[in-house]
Amino acid sequence: MTGVAQSISASRLHDRLDIETLPPELVDLAVAFNGMLARLEDSFRRLSDFSSDLAHELQTPLANVMTQTQVALSRPRTAEEYREVLYSSLEEGDRLARTIADMLYLAKADHGQIVPRAEPIDLANEIRELFEFYDALVEDRAVRLACTEKRAFAATGS
Repeated sequence: MTGVAQSISASRLHDRLDIETLPPELVDLAVAFNGMLARLEDSFRRLSDFSSDLAHELQTPLANVMTQTQVALSRPRTAEEYREVLYSSLEEGDRLARTIADMLYLAKADHGQIVPRAEPIDLANEIRELFEFYDALVEDRAVRLACTEKRAFAATGS
C-alpha cells in the first residue's frame, strides 16, 4: 500500500491497490483508496480537457484581433477603415469578456458558490437572439433560418 501511495502523482493516478492480495482488515481501506484515486484521475482528466477547451476558446478571438491589427498597420488606411478594425476588435474583446465571465460562473458553480434556481424564460426571445448571433454565419453558408412563435427550424437554400 505504501509503495502505491508513494508512486501517486498528477501523471500517475492510474495505479490501484490490488485488493486480492490484501488482508481482509485492509480491504475496505483499499477500496476507499482506489475510489479516491479514480475520482482524482477523473478530476485531472476533466481539468485537462477544460484547459484545452479554454485555450482554444481564448486563442481564436485573440488571433483575430492580432491579425486584423497587423493587416490594418501594414499600410496607411482611411479613418473609416481604422474605425472598422476598432469595431471588430471591440467585438472580439466582448467575446473574450463573455468567455471569461462564463468561466468564472462555471468555477463558482463547481465550488457551490452559486445556487441554481428555476425561473421562467422567454424561449422565443432566446431563439431570436440566437438567430441574430448566427446571422452572419448563416449568410456565408447560404442557409436560411426562420422562426415563428411556435417553432424554429433551419432550412438549406435561400
